[in-house]
Amino acid sequence: MAITVEEKRESRICDLDRAELHFFVRGTPEGSDARAELLAWLVAEGLTGYDGKVLKSVRIEPIHVDTTAGNEETCVWEGVADYAPSGASEKIETEIGDVILSVDTTGGTIHVQQSEGTVICPRAGELASDFLGAIGVHADGTIEGVDVPSPAMRLSVTKIWDPADPLLPGIGAIFALGGKTNDGPYTLTDTKTGRSMAFAAGECRFLGHREGGRRADGGLEINYEFDAQPNRAEWTIPGTTIKITGGKKGWQYLWFYYRDEADDVAKMLVPRAWAAYVETLREHEEKTLTALGVGTGPPP
Repeated sequence: MAITVEEKRESRICDLDRAELHFFVRGTPEGSDARAELLAWLVAEGLTGYDGKVLKSVRIEPIHVDTTAGNEETCVWEGVADYAPSGASEKIETEIGDVILSVDTTGGTIHVQQSEGTVICPRAGELASDFLGAIGVHADGTIEGVDVPSPAMRLSVTKIWDPADPLLPGIGAIFALGGKTNDGPYTLTDTKTGRSMAFAAGECRFLGHREGGRRADGGLEINYEFDAQPNRAEWTIPGTTIKITGGKKGWQYLWFYYRDEADDVAKMLVPRAWAAYVETLREHEEKTLTALGVGTGPPP
């Protein structure tokens, strides 16, 4: 049976920014064939443009599909042709196997107790203590510190899975990786644009996932959420003899121990950084994030 296209009576929906034409497509159990026939029909009818707008996408949704041989004539799809001004952004259609990457670099904040340079401005005629970079030191010895913007990013990765794909991880396996960081080089790539984000070990943290419903093409949409902070190489804390050997990885926690020390200039005891501690938290331990089924790096 030939595939037929019929425009619906309530088809033409328009506003200033968009227009939609709706159709019945009959005669095939295959969505790809129905979509191809509708697109060919639009071209033949001169409907690659409508209401001063241009065709942006063609969608197919099943109304009744019977895959039993000989029942092709009973198959009915709804087709939707979307139109928008020629300058409007085009929605990217996804297919099984696609990975879409969205990045937010508005950053975050961190609490800092040590600066990397200090200008001391004492009261006229007085001497002021040098706290060796400690920020917000109070008379009782507490260190207030300050919250400052910090380089950070949030990444949302959507992959369209074939439910039969043997590499599709189970929910338990994904859940077990929540909060974990990458144990080696890890790269996330958008298959539509080719854009990639690469991370050194310890920089990328997996936050969790959300599963969407089953798509019309049979695909399963899974959204993965990550955030990232850069590693910092070995450095010395200015004004002190503290050297952070081996540096600090993105999701390790850095803190300082302070103790009172004689300030020979101000002739008083003042709290000063005595040691730095770089902590690895169990919640952020390094794991092989490629087991999620997105990203490349060391094999699971």
